[in-house]
Amino acid sequence: MANPQHVEWLLEGVEAWNARQDVGRSLHGGFDLSGLDFSRHFSDTGEYKRRGHTPLAGYRFVDANLIGAKLMNADLTKTEFAGADLTDAYLYNADLSGARIISTKLIRAYLANANLTGAYLLQVNLADADLVGAILTDAYLGGVKIWDAMLFYGYSQTSVQYPLTLNHVQSIANLLDNIGEIKNCYKDAKDAPRFYFRGECQRGEWKLEPSVMRDQTLAENESAMLTELISRRPEEFNGLTSGLSQLVTAQHNGLKTRFLDITSNPMVALFHACGETENSQDGRLHVFAAPRQIIKPFNSDTVSIIANYARLPTYHQMALIGEPNGITIYGMAMEQLFQLIQSEKPYFVSRIDPRDFYRVIIVEPQKSSERIRAQSGAFLVSAFHQQFERDEIIRRTKDIPLYDHYQLTIPGEYKASILEELQMLNITRETLFPGLDSSAEAITELYRQRSE
Repeated sequence: MANPQHVEWLLEGVEAWNARQDVGRSLHGGFDLSGLDFSRHFSDTGEYKRRGHTPLAGYRFVDANLIGAKLMNADLTKTEFAGADLTDAYLYNADLSGARIISTKLIRAYLANANLTGAYLLQVNLADADLVGAILTDAYLGGVKIWDAMLFYGYSQTSVQYPLTLNHVQSIANLLDNIGEIKNCYKDAKDAPRFYFRGECQRGEWKLEPSVMRDQTLAENESAMLTELISRRPEEFNGLTSGLSQLVTAQHNGLKTRFLDITSNPMVALFHACGETENSQDGRLHVFAAPRQIIKPFNSDTVSIIANYARLPTYHQMALIGEPNGITIYGMAMEQLFQLIQSEKPYFVSRIDPRDFYRVIIVEPQKSSERIRAQSGAFLVSAFHQQFERDEIIRRTKDIPLYDHYQLTIPGEYKASILEELQMLNITRETLFPGLDSSAEAITELYRQRSE
């Protein structure tokens, strides 16, 4: 528990405390204020009576033991916590704006609704801390792994993956029956999810991983590849001022990006799952039951943040998600990101919530491309997450709003017959990939079939 002498010194005021601390630390290390209920001890001071907040602005708690301290509603503006231990501290609704928090332990600290605007955090341990509702905009987070903390409002990370008896898909009817069974699980939900799909022609060939993440060399040159493509074919990008529109155009012309294609049309996903009938391997069809809060339109600020994050050099990307090598350039990286966003949204205010880097979102793009319209296209994307398997995301980010995820198998021997059914619905390569090359391929295949 707190040292009574240290508590007595604390109540002498900020100037006396800071002066004592410089001498005291050299004699016996940091002061012991562990378990202290600060509001109770400050309740008789004039400042507390006037404002209703524990007056600790400007105090220096360097190397202090504040384990389990109660600092609810405390005024901690421009306070210094270098080397302090705030494990299990209670900082609900505390004002930490402008505070300096360096090499500090905030393990399991309760920081819900705390104000960290303009705070300077450097190499802080936030393991299992609660940052739900905390204001993090304009905070400097150099080398801080904030994904170790709880960032999002009480979304259950054990959302039920319903115990369905899903059949292998042997026909379109089978697929619709399976989707119907999944949807039936949500019939009583207050906010029914929206459904998205993804088809893969070889079951188990890939993880749910965007194409650029499958090759480390490409991942490290994500931004440079986009810049190079725009440089070589500027006419293809005329009028595309947003990061999202540039990335979507690049992806649909073959560039590897962090966008994972999905669709709102299960027939389109089924076509992709059956795409290689000469390959006898089973196909796979993913079903995502997505809560509305993770579905964003093309002009969403969250989409702009993630799309323009992808345009940053890799070392700036790493700085923004808390990698140790980015300690000194966090501010520079955030400023560059802001400038990219403002170039497409001049009204955008420089108040980026770092939680947006850790979200997984579904983007509904503009239907400006024939291919996107034909395929009812959408995208899964994240700045931080490189795989979209549900368990992998939950393992790395606690309580994140996320989809339920189901997988269906398309046996290889049924691919050809399913493609014939799809053709009757006019779901073909020519209709899904409109363009001269697809039409030429379709004509070639037609005359090959006639000769046979």
